[in-house]
Amino acid sequence: MSSSHQATIHDLPFRRLKALMLGRVIIITFLWSALVGVELTGSPTAARLPLTYIILITYGLTILYALYLRRHPALERFYWGQVWVDLLIETAIVQSTGGVDSGFVFLYILSIISAGMALPGRRIFEVAAGASGLYSLIVLLDFSGLLHPLPFPFTFKADTAVSASYVFYATLLTITAFWIVALLSRYLAESLRQTGQVLEEQAAHLIGLRTFHENVVNSMHSGLLITDMTGRVVSSNQAAERILQLPLGERRGWLAQDIFPFLAIEDILRSVDTCDYALNRAEGLCERGDSQKVILGLAYSPLRDEHGTMHGFIFNFQDITAIRAMEVEMKRAEQLAAVGRLSAAIAHEIRNPLASISGSIQLLRAELVLDESNQRLMNIVAREIERLNATLTDFLAYARPRPLEYVEVDIHRLITGTLDLLSNGLPEGAAVTMRTQFAPDVSEVMVDPQGIRQVVWNLCLNAVEAMRYQGTLTVRTAVRPPSHQGHWPHTTPQPPVDELIIEVIDSGPGMPPEVKEKIFEPFYSTKEDGTGLGLATVERIIYHHRGKIEVDSQAGHGTTVRVHLPLIPTPTTPADPPSRN
Repeated sequence: MSSSHQATIHDLPFRRLKALMLGRVIIITFLWSALVGVELTGSPTAARLPLTYIILITYGLTILYALYLRRHPALERFYWGQVWVDLLIETAIVQSTGGVDSGFVFLYILSIISAGMALPGRRIFEVAAGASGLYSLIVLLDFSGLLHPLPFPFTFKADTAVSASYVFYATLLTITAFWIVALLSRYLAESLRQTGQVLEEQAAHLIGLRTFHENVVNSMHSGLLITDMTGRVVSSNQAAERILQLPLGERRGWLAQDIFPFLAIEDILRSVDTCDYALNRAEGLCERGDSQKVILGLAYSPLRDEHGTMHGFIFNFQDITAIRAMEVEMKRAEQLAAVGRLSAAIAHEIRNPLASISGSIQLLRAELVLDESNQRLMNIVAREIERLNATLTDFLAYARPRPLEYVEVDIHRLITGTLDLLSNGLPEGAAVTMRTQFAPDVSEVMVDPQGIRQVVWNLCLNAVEAMRYQGTLTVRTAVRPPSHQGHWPHTTPQPPVDELIIEVIDSGPGMPPEVKEKIFEPFYSTKEDGTGLGLATVERIIYHHRGKIEVDSQAGHGTTVRVHLPLIPTPTTPADPPSRN
């Protein structure tokens, strides 16, 4: 049961107590109005003064009750006390307005009814007994002459003296009326309590069912939209709001055609008879609330009640953008793998005769005596053969990479050793300052040392060449939370882990956007003697480590290459990286 429903139940005695106090004020105000009316008619009555006192006392007690109610007393006992005080006030009113012949005897019945509405069953009979006793006392004192009631204009008093039997039967009839009202009040109050209890149980059950239904619907990962027969949205779950990127309830009242533009909603509404038997599925582009377009896979079915009457449609949908992109990625990777295998075979077939040509040229250079012009041509042939052989070697390394071997490596020592080799191989006249900024919390990481060494070598060598061997090269490491959760074809998705960040920063001239977009494409190079496979190989190695590589560069402001390597304990090698095109 909800807290609001429980609060309503606990407030019921409090509301009944306030109703009793309000009713008392209304009745005493009516009596005061009657008294004022009598005075205005010019017919003074002896009951004016005592009734005035009774009215003032009643108003005063009501004010005290209201003040005491703020202290949160025991409501049942407080209510019980007020009813008995009301019986005494009613007795005083009856005595002041004619006694046995008073027209205000009905006030006792009101107290009995009010007790029956708010007090337990036995309390009703106690109130009826109290009213009977007080009324009998007035009758006895009046008949015996010990108490003389005050005359009142609304009193119906007989002109002749009445007999004792008449008084007895009249009193008995009034008391019987008190008890009949008490019995009826008891019965009605008990019926009301039972009905209220049943309603409370049913309300709690309905609230529980509604909460269960909402929890089930909102726990779904698929979006859910419900429309009426006109195609307008009447309900949705949280997944729908998340997929469509809109606040909760924002789509309510919208047309389903506006949400799913790839659906022919009007045709669906016209063919409701075939919806139960058809394969109601669709797929298409949808624009989210943030203006981003996604691919939705959708299924719909008619919404019917237990009698089979149709009231609308249920649309169940999912964002399948990533799945479709993955399928394209897998197809592209398979195509690239096939092309790579074919290219490797062709390169291998070219390399064999190239080796024969190179050997033949070396023999000719050793045995023939050539003049200066022919010797220069022979040198050109030998040099181009070496360049072509180097290009084939790089291409084979890219198209048919070796299996990676993962071991725990001190990444800082690996980077430092690679920088030392690069520094020792710089040409004369080079003025490159190499700096390292290593994170102190990086321990040994699980990588392929030869592959990561090649990554660091290629990135640093490209940076030094881009600076024309003049400038500052900085290599920086850090550990950060994951910036993305990648997924690779033919592999199981991994939970997000921290990443090792390796940044290679140079102070060179930077690169324009059109060059930046193509630097990882195979055979694209801005250097005259470059093969265009260095950065493509770097990207493949990083991809096999389940990482990614980013480039920040602006013309005239240097370049920063950022490598993200997930710190996973036992990496698995994916098949092939997706194409950047």
